[in-house]
Amino acid sequence: MAVTVQWGPKSFVVSPGQVVPVRDLTTGYSRKSETNNDTSGQPTTNTTGLELQRVKFSTTYMIAAGVDPITEIADWKSHFWKQYPLILNGQQFGPDLMELVSVDFSNLKLDNNGRILSMDAAISFEEFVPQTTSVDQKKGQQQSDVGTAEGAMSAAPSTAEKAAKKEIPAR
Repeated sequence: MAVTVQWGPKSFVVSPGQVVPVRDLTTGYSRKSETNNDTSGQPTTNTTGLELQRVKFSTTYMIAAGVDPITEIADWKSHFWKQYPLILNGQQFGPDLMELVSVDFSNLKLDNNGRILSMDAAISFEEFVPQTTSVDQKKGQQQSDVGTAEGAMSAAPSTAEKAAKKEIPAR
């Protein structure tokens, strides 16, 4: 069995019992820039880095090639919000993690009973970058009631604030 492309549990293989080819593989890079309405004569476009990398390709699922198309439709739906490296020829291709952005099924061929015999799938992935926050996890837990009525009712100065106030001489 020759695995040409793999993304997590999804494999695109060419073997005597199963054929799931990869076609029309595309990827690329583009600049990320912001435009503003500065009238002071400064450049109005600021380049801020690179856009997230996308990888797209298509495939065909056919019962005659050992794959049930209707099963693939449900399986692809279950893979949204998951991230895996994209592997081509046994090596990582692109960023460390890729996330499924879209999968579109077209050209469905049905038999006389309505069973899907074959279909094309256009699959699109995007580079996954975990969200980061500037709030420390501990601070977030300690201040979980900030902005609530309970937090306002239980607000009190800290021990350090009380000590500092005692040190100030009264006039």
